[in-house]
Amino acid sequence: FSSYVAFGSIVELDEQVVQKINIDPAVQEARSEDRLTAELRNLDTSNAGASGTRVLGMLADDLTCCPDGLTYEIKLKVGVADCGIPEIGVEGISRFTLLQCQDFPKKRSFLSRYDPVELFQGILQGDRTRLRRQLLHLREASADSKQNNFRLLSGGEASEVSDAHLDDLAEVLVDSQDLFSRLRAVDLLAAGASTEAAAMDFFQAMGSPSRLAAEHFEEAYEGKEQVGKQLLRR
Repeated sequence: FSSYVAFGSIVELDEQVVQKINIDPAVQEARSEDRLTAELRNLDTSNAGASGTRVLGMLADDLTCCPDGLTYEIKLKVGVADCGIPEIGVEGISRFTLLQCQDFPKKRSFLSRYDPVELFQGILQGDRTRLRRQLLHLREASADSKQNNFRLLSGGEASEVSDAHLDDLAEVLVDSQDLFSRLRAVDLLAAGASTEAAAMDFFQAMGSPSRLAAEHFEEAYEGKEQVGKQLLRR
């Protein structure tokens, strides 16, 4: 598996082309009935370096087909962004867990114990016990039709995946540490580059002063360009 899966390439797409996927008949006809109302959204990738009406995407191999094997979908949510930097004492926190509680019982009849942060840290640290615990939580939650973070794309019910197959999946994920490390690095780099660029815009809006005073920040925040307000929104 690890020798086959390529990390993929970052590509730029026109936003209108991506939005067309939501209405393209060829795409809609190939989708399952329960997915017809789902849409591509949140196409603003400017924080990762996209400009204008361009959208950043990842071009990768199609892994949804695995002849004579099992193909899984695990939704990582924002686990890679939330997993912190434990190497320097910055612990992670799962927004997914918070949102589960927020949506219960209005949108969900079951609270998932799945924690994307724990999944990522289990993989990154090679902790099979920690990782397998999250796979068990995913399998348990998938019995609820409103929980779709773990699916068996090769056919069958994710809630009925055997313990042996979960063990195999855990081994595959641990063997893919490099892939998940790169995902984490891309996220950290994108966040860092975005913050640095925004801070530079803020500094230039102040007039690039050699010494900073309160009025410089007020001018950059309330001034014509309102760079400070844009920075806060980002």
